[in-house]
Amino acid sequence: MIDIKLNYNHGFKWYSSRGIYVKGYVFDEDNCLYKGKNLVKYFQNIFHPNDFEKKILKSNGMFSVIVKLGDSVMASVDRTRTFPIFYYTDKGDVFISDDMYYLENKTGSEIDESSSLNYLASGYVSERKTLLKNIYQIKPSEYIHTHNGDLEFNSYYNYIPNKILKESYGELTTKFLAILDSVTERLIDNANGCQIVLPLSGGYDSRLLACMLKKYGYDNVLCFTYGNIDSFEVDISEQVATALGFKWKFIEYTEKIIPINFVQDLDFLEFARYASNYSSKMVMQDYFAVKYLADNKYLADNAIFVPGYSGDFLGGSQVAEDLDYDRQTVARIIKEKYYNLDTRKSQTEVDKIVKNYMDKYNNIDGDIIYSLIDDYILNEKLSKHIVNAIRSYEVFSFKSALPFYDLELLDFFKELPLEYKNRSYFYRDVLFNKIFNKYDVDILQPEIKDNLFRKVVRYTLPVSFLNYIRSKRYKDINNVNLQSIALLGELNEDVHYSKSNEIIAKWYLKKIQKK
Repeated sequence: MIDIKLNYNHGFKWYSSRGIYVKGYVFDEDNCLYKGKNLVKYFQNIFHPNDFEKKILKSNGMFSVIVKLGDSVMASVDRTRTFPIFYYTDKGDVFISDDMYYLENKTGSEIDESSSLNYLASGYVSERKTLLKNIYQIKPSEYIHTHNGDLEFNSYYNYIPNKILKESYGELTTKFLAILDSVTERLIDNANGCQIVLPLSGGYDSRLLACMLKKYGYDNVLCFTYGNIDSFEVDISEQVATALGFKWKFIEYTEKIIPINFVQDLDFLEFARYASNYSSKMVMQDYFAVKYLADNKYLADNAIFVPGYSGDFLGGSQVAEDLDYDRQTVARIIKEKYYNLDTRKSQTEVDKIVKNYMDKYNNIDGDIIYSLIDDYILNEKLSKHIVNAIRSYEVFSFKSALPFYDLELLDFFKELPLEYKNRSYFYRDVLFNKIFNKYDVDILQPEIKDNLFRKVVRYTLPVSFLNYIRSKRYKDINNVNLQSIALLGELNEDVHYSKSNEIIAKWYLKKIQKK
């Protein structure tokens, strides 16, 4: 038996025909766009797993797909697991869904304690596991194939370079700018005149998107930011939007916008359920701003949110050329930087997860060993945490687009030499000297001037001590304390309100454990 149940049609809808189920959009190798019902046509004429693999290898976009052929089924998600798919197998029967609560009711599965420890340490469940026993998720850049009760796993993409680009700095700059043009053209083709809503922070990634939209004359843009009115993010965001001539809205996060009793609100609880889905903690910072914009009619019905995550990852903010990378160092960095929420009981579980990941790539060493960090971040941290932030748009029925995960951009930065990725040197240099200065938006973030902390302390001190320093330097520029304090009221644990990610993870776990 093959049971396929797809319940979530927030934002992008599922479309199906003759055993093909699709969601999202895809640009093919000829730059033709497929979305809605046409995406079903893109995945037609698949008669074998090889046909399926060829299709997804050439697919550039945000998508999930399931193809049923008789007693066989193939399923895949894109390179960032934008629309999660979960599955359960039992004695040859296969259950596939985007809804973990459906699978929970279908199977009677219970909380997996080892997954809970993993989740509390990172905010998501690593690899294929979920918070429920025997129910699994398809990994980013993976497709599964079931036939006669057997289950096969295949990876179609990773972020480990097969080669390093050899062009000169100037040639690479020209190539990067050309790719940005292509990415923007695809974004505009996809938006097709609809209102683009840009969460515009004081950072560089969303600013780059704003500049590219300005370059291409796309005027139907609303920029917004939120948080504390005294934040540098607000000042820079307004300056950028004004310089580019875009509409701009600031939502001040006060108790009126984030009331202390929001944790009893049924709409919020539904959002928490949907965004967490027994696999990843919800990312809730945008939720209240989007609710305000929707309630106050700032958003067109067909608006598309285009957040700027995560250009800093592509640029190389997570790597440093002068760090002596080896397998032991890479494993330590992954453990300390990406499993750093509540690790009091989870160290053994985290050690096992990281060891399994490193063993999977036991043939990778030498000059590209650092790329294991990149690959891990793309497949885990970005896909299961950062990208999960789009649930704040979807729950209000809005679509999104993620230009920085365009396949052409991913491939370019994957192969960029480490010396240019070093602390995002190349990325920021091109942005400031080839783009931002042309539009009079070459404004530095205040913390960039803090060279000692960013360039020395950050890369040399133990993470435990870094966390102590950050707690002393902590400034709540987005007023997330209002969210943390409300959740802590139900959690009844002694956690500092600045540790918002840890608080959210614990709050959800407590909710599902009470069921």
